[in-house]
Amino acid sequence: MTSPVAIYDAEGRLVVAWAEAPGVRLRRLEGGRFQDLPPIAAEQYRGFPELMLTRDKQGRVLVSFLEDLRPRVFRVDGTRVQDLSPKTPPPARVFDIPGPPRAVACPAVAHPVPQSQLVVDGDGRPMVAWAEPGLRAMKAVVHRWTGSAWVTWTLPEIGPLDPCAPASKSITLTAHPKGHPYITFRKDKAFIVEAWNGRSFYVESTLIPEHDTLYMGDPWLAFGPQNVRFNAWNERVAQGGVLRERVRVWRSDEKGSRIMKQPAARPLVGQIVAFAGGERPRIALLDMSGPRPELRFVAWETDAPIELTGGPDAADFPPAKSYGFPAVALPEGSAPPAVVYRTENAIAARVWSAGSYRAPGAAAETNEELGRGVAEGVPPAIVMHGGPSWQILHDPRKGAAPGGQHAGRALAFGVEMGAWSPNEAGAAPGNSVSRSEGASVDPAIAASGGAVCVAWSEREGDEGRVLLRCRR
Repeated sequence: MTSPVAIYDAEGRLVVAWAEAPGVRLRRLEGGRFQDLPPIAAEQYRGFPELMLTRDKQGRVLVSFLEDLRPRVFRVDGTRVQDLSPKTPPPARVFDIPGPPRAVACPAVAHPVPQSQLVVDGDGRPMVAWAEPGLRAMKAVVHRWTGSAWVTWTLPEIGPLDPCAPASKSITLTAHPKGHPYITFRKDKAFIVEAWNGRSFYVESTLIPEHDTLYMGDPWLAFGPQNVRFNAWNERVAQGGVLRERVRVWRSDEKGSRIMKQPAARPLVGQIVAFAGGERPRIALLDMSGPRPELRFVAWETDAPIELTGGPDAADFPPAKSYGFPAVALPEGSAPPAVVYRTENAIAARVWSAGSYRAPGAAAETNEELGRGVAEGVPPAIVMHGGPSWQILHDPRKGAAPGGQHAGRALAFGVEMGAWSPNEAGAAPGNSVSRSEGASVDPAIAASGGAVCVAWSEREGDEGRVLLRCRR
C-alpha cells in the first residue's frame, strides 16, 4: 500500500486513489460515504507506481502513473473508469554519453537517477520527459502522445555534462492547459523555465534567488487565466545570524512579474504540499516551524491572501501516527480543503469543517477509513522464484493479520516444498489450505517449476486471513 492522492472532481466530490496489490484502488465521497470505483489493474516494477490525479477540460478526474516506462492514463467517467493509455511506450531513454568511449576516472559514488517526468494534458494525452546526455551538454527530451503516435521535442544545453553521472540531471515537466510543455531546470544558481511555442522552446522566465537566499527549492508552476503564470518555492535565508525558512509566490504575465502578498499575521512557512492556479490560486503547506505541526491552506482573491484553515484545531495535524507524506485536495468552489494520509493500518480522509479537520460525512471515524486490508477482502500478490520457493505479499488491516501480532505491516511469507516458513519478522500464517464458502475475493495465481499456487484473502466478521493452496 502506498501513500494516497486526492482531488475534487467537477461536481465537488472528493476522489481518493492509492496503489495496493494488485493495482490501483479508487474511492469517491458521495452522500457522506466513500463509494468504490472500479479498480485499475497494474503491473509492479520495483515497487508500487507513483500516482497522480488531475482533471481534464470537462472536469473529469484523470488517474496517471508510470508502469515501468509506459505511461498509463485512466479517466473516471461517472461510475466507469476508461483506459486512455497509449498503445505503445515512448522511445527509450538514453543513459550513456553518445560518441566514442571516454577514458575518465570516476570515484566510486552512487548517483541517483531522477525518475522520468509524466504529466497529462486537458485532453487526457500524456507527455513524458527526462534529461539525457548529449555530445557536449545535457539536454531535455519531451515525448508527447498525439492519440496515434509519439512526437519528440528536444531542449538542448540545459546544463554541463558530467561524464561520471550522465543521468543525474533533473528537470520538472508541467503541462499548460492548452497542452504545451513547460520545462523547469536549475542552471548555475537560477531556475530557468522554458516553454514550447509550437516550433521550439524559448525562455519563458528566469527565477534568480535574492542576495540573502542561501537555498532555493525547485519551483512549482501553475497557470491562471489570460496567460498568467504562478510560481511557488521554498527559500532558506539568514536573518540576524539565524536560519529561517520562507515560501515565496510569484505572479507573472506579459506586463511583468511581482511577488504576491503574504498573510500579514502569519507569513508563509513550511514545505509545499500542493499548489494550483486558476482564478483563485491556492497553496497547501506543512508548517513545522512551531511547537505543533500544522497543515495550512491559503488562497488569493483579487491579490489578497486569505487563510482557509487555522486556529488551535488546525495544529497537530497530520496525526503523529500517520505514515509517509500527506496528500491534499485543494478546495474547488465551495468544497473545503481535504487531506488524505496513511495510518498504521489504513488510509484516512479528513476535510476542514467547523474549525478542525474531521472525518467526512456523518459516519463514525472508526468506520470511515478507506483501506481495510484483508478484512475487506483485498487480494494478495504471489511471487514465485523458480522451483519449490515462492512468496506471498500482503498488507493487512490491524487485527486481521494472520497471528494478529503483525497487524498493519506488509507481510512476506515464504513457502518451501508446500510448508510454511516464517520470514524475518517471524510471522506464521494459519495452517488452512482450503478455500472456505465464506466471503472471499478473486485469488492470485502463479506457476513456476512445475508447481501451481493460488493465494487469496478471506474474511469472517471483522477478522481475516490469507490462505494458500499449491499443486504439482
